[in-house]
Amino acid sequence: MKGEIDDVYQELFAEIASGEHKDEYVYLTASPENSPLPRWDLLPSRHNEGTVQGSRGCPYTCEFCLSSKYAGSKMRLKTSDQLLAEFDKLYDTGYRFINFTDDNFTMHTKKAKQILRDMADWNSRKTRG
Repeated sequence: MKGEIDDVYQELFAEIASGEHKDEYVYLTASPENSPLPRWDLLPSRHNEGTVQGSRGCPYTCEFCLSSKYAGSKMRLKTSDQLLAEFDKLYDTGYRFINFTDDNFTMHTKKAKQILRDMADWNSRKTRG
């Protein structure tokens, strides 16, 4: 496998299950809309802390950072709905601390503000119950 698996995982897993598969799968830059919900419930042991990634890629090539080198120079963002679905899945699996990671969270100010509002609302709903 070369690149990000999001856009080819269904094909890859179906072919492995059938016993027929290619020697190589290549898709260098995946679209976050195609990212499946991670299966944290499959981890062999439970942790109390999980991580959700908000975006991939960076248009800058700072010498101190590898983000644009490993994730590409085009920013690809998840929607608030995707992020909250990942938070819900983590929470439902028993995680109570969620790290939100995003190399350039404030690059898209309007989107960042909306995500923060959505996250605050999600958090208040979960901590009330």
